[in-house]
Amino acid sequence: MNSGGGLIRRADPPSSAHVGKALTFTVEGTKTGYTTATKTSAATGTVMALNPVLTAPVPKITGTAKVGYTLTAVPGT
Repeated sequence: MNSGGGLIRRADPPSSAHVGKALTFTVEGTKTGYTTATKTSAATGTVMALNPVLTAPVPKITGTAKVGYTLTAVPGT
């Protein structure tokens, strides 16, 4: 696998160094008397972190928290 020029073995999973990058796989075949052939795969999608930090707005609840009163929830901004 390649990610910005770095090579790793075929059995290695992507690491934190690959987060935010696309990966390709390159293979080269050689044999005496034959032309060397190199092939590279199409790029993967961008590697995500194992536990990405997701952020969301915090909703707001207004009103009086008593029986018979109305509470209103609004999405956060």
